[in-house]
Amino acid sequence: MTSEQINCEIDRITAFISEQLSGGYKAVIGVSGGLDSDVVARLVIKAIGANRVKFFTVIQKDMEPHHLENARKLAYEMNIRLNEIN
Repeated sequence: MTSEQINCEIDRITAFISEQLSGGYKAVIGVSGGLDSDVVARLVIKAIGANRVKFFTVIQKDMEPHHLENARKLAYEMNIRLNEIN
């Protein structure tokens, strides 16, 4: 896939998200610290803006420490508070 095709797909996805969340709707995103939730979070923020997004993560007994750190890093980069649920 070329970078042009990737950018076209990003535009298509963010337009869909923006349409679905029009009218001022907000999004609550569970972030696990994995790649999938990171990509979803970034696409939603690109579509509707960080001011309409909330993050949470559920801390599990068997959760790998680097996943929690990744979730915290994403929240920091996006300037969104990460709500951590035990």
